[in-house]
Amino acid sequence: MPLSFFTQNPIMATGLLLFVCLLSIEHASLTRAANITVECPSSTFACKTTDDCVHLSQRCDGFRSHCPDGSDEECTTPDCVSPDVFSCNIDDRCFSLSRVCNGVENCPDGSDEVDCMLKECPLPGYFKCVGSATCFPPVWQCDGWDDCEDGSDEKDCTSKECYNSYDLKCESSGYFKCESSGACVPPEWQCDGFDDCSDGSDEENCASIECPSPEYFKCESSGSCVPPEWQCDGFDDCSDGSDEENCTSIECPSPEYFKCESSGICVPPEWQCDGFDDCLDGSDEENCTSIECPSPEYFKCESSGVCFPQSWQCDGFDDCSDGSDEENCPSIECPSPEYFKCESSGICVPPEWQCDGFD
Repeated sequence: MPLSFFTQNPIMATGLLLFVCLLSIEHASLTRAANITVECPSSTFACKTTDDCVHLSQRCDGFRSHCPDGSDEECTTPDCVSPDVFSCNIDDRCFSLSRVCNGVENCPDGSDEVDCMLKECPLPGYFKCVGSATCFPPVWQCDGWDDCEDGSDEKDCTSKECYNSYDLKCESSGYFKCESSGACVPPEWQCDGFDDCSDGSDEENCASIECPSPEYFKCESSGSCVPPEWQCDGFDDCSDGSDEENCTSIECPSPEYFKCESSGICVPPEWQCDGFDDCLDGSDEENCTSIECPSPEYFKCESSGVCFPQSWQCDGFDDCSDGSDEENCPSIECPSPEYFKCESSGICVPPEWQCDGFD
């Protein structure tokens, strides 16, 4: 689940007080401004040879170096003196308190996940699961997802305020609250054609809802919004089928897509000449001799030009109407050693077909 924290961290500079937002704390770093001598705040680690500051949660986290010189991953003798970090028992590794009792063993000895039932969550405001005592950030509570195995983070949500962890302006409003459960769903999930609230309340009263962007298509009867790539794709995403009407004037999402001749529906390039009529008029399976197969692993039928995966070649089935996928099979390797290769034809049959009483 994506999670973004937004905290203001002062960077002391000559005569200046700068504030930098930490976006997506797993990958964020504080970087120096040009020509300014930076003093890293206490919640960050100062890279050795550069003026960069990285959050303490990224120090010795086992991932790629966040400091250009790699000093944040030199973990033999880290300085774990900050009250905001947790020190493992058997080595010198440090972690942010947000990783303690989160259900994942970050320390080699698992000491960060010991006695969690007896402990309070390490950071204020964190939610503690009832059954496992795993701790999660408050934005994960009542967000429509069962982060706790027992689902306790999604109970008693009617009295909770909705959190908006996706809002880049750090606003606390903007989420939609389900009527019956009180769970919170992101605004882009409202009126998108999917019942994200079990009661369907996120798909009601959609006529007055603006779509997330002008590119979205608004269903005529329900007012639900569907992404532009779902329009004229051959599937009724709107209950009234309005997203599949008047498609002849619609541009396909990319030049690689194939546009059906009669309906104007767009189908992905890998659906063209694959042996299946994805267009109602079958136009996606015509004039295939001049079409290149999606990859060298595909086999092209001689007469029709239709492309099939190589695993369908010499499998005992005439996938090409001319039988060309079942010719010259002795030189073809079977898909796996478990397959049986017929002596005369070289056709490969699955192991469950061997000695089953059928030739």
